[in-house]
Amino acid sequence: IAQLMGISVDSVRRYIHRGQERIRQKVYQEERVWHGVNAEKCVKLDLSGFVNMAFRDEIAGDRKGGWFDQGGNDFANMPLGDRVFAGVPFRIIDPAANGNKGVIVLAGKERDYFPAEVLGIPVNRKAAALYFLHTMGWGEKGQKALIYRIHYVDGSSLEIPVVGERDICGWWGAKAAPNAKIAVEVPNAQKDVVSMQCFRWRNPHPEREIRSLDVVSARESAVPALAAVTVETP
Repeated sequence: IAQLMGISVDSVRRYIHRGQERIRQKVYQEERVWHGVNAEKCVKLDLSGFVNMAFRDEIAGDRKGGWFDQGGNDFANMPLGDRVFAGVPFRIIDPAANGNKGVIVLAGKERDYFPAEVLGIPVNRKAAALYFLHTMGWGEKGQKALIYRIHYVDGSSLEIPVVGERDICGWWGAKAAPNAKIAVEVPNAQKDVVSMQCFRWRNPHPEREIRSLDVVSARESAVPALAAVTVETP
């Protein structure tokens, strides 16, 4: 038919390929968004007093600086300020304005000199859902990477286990998990794409006010990193 119409077969093939690529891109973008997020009800938590590392690292293995202490294999191109990732508004701390600290990085077997936990991040509001912008270095599928511990004003608490390749993925590359969307994709000095994921937790008790949040490493192979937390109020 193409030949009868004076159109080359190669032209038809290119047209079909472009159409298929547009569909793939649309599906890919849709899979990266949490739908139904009400931005007007979203509150960005202030992590500025709790972060311990920068996104950029200058010297590998010096036990200070940034990211996972691997020198130029870092997250230096992290977008800063107020951003929307995976359909969720977040606030990314600029380390230059916060004592060269912008992200929480906790200990794992590969980096046992990082802190094991960060306790008492203020929330002080009711929540329908919490969104965590996080990722991990190293780590294994099916292994617990960290725990988010929720403290309610009434004195009760609960733990949210975060499991590798279910709720969180490795940062070297871009991979979605069943409970986490690919949220940030940037290049670094060694990789075309490094990424962070957005994990959504739906609060089973939206009627209870949350007082605070703890972030606790599982102290397994994963070295977890948390850049931002946003609360969606009921």
